[in-house]
Amino acid sequence: MNQYISNNLQPGDKIVSDYGLYRHYAIGLGIDNLGRKWISENKKGHGVGAILAEVYFANLPANSWIEKFQGTPIKRKRVVDRALLQTGKQYDIISYNCEHHVNEAQYGVAQSSQVKNVLVLAAVIGLGVALFKS
Repeated sequence: MNQYISNNLQPGDKIVSDYGLYRHYAIGLGIDNLGRKWISENKKGHGVGAILAEVYFANLPANSWIEKFQGTPIKRKRVVDRALLQTGKQYDIISYNCEHHVNEAQYGVAQSSQVKNVLVLAAVIGLGVALFKS
């Protein structure tokens, strides 16, 4: 487990893992009454769900980091509540992936810059091919 990330994770913080061609996002939920840390993630084949931090961090790539949520304890609680409300929501790479989930929890808006970037790139390539053919 990446002890540094685990020890510094607070409720509402974003965990970012860089896999080269894409990034995976998850969000810290906090500690339960048994002292266990929990993470919320949206994962292909599983959808949105909570996972123990020790399990999540066991397979985390070295190129991972925390983006601290800038907000009061009340705002952090709202982030956690929004993340938990999405439990069971199905993963969709275009309309609701891991980045959509984390942004919806943190800011109330389900959006993904990765999807936007791919769609823009596809549009530019499509336009280039159309212009080349004409």
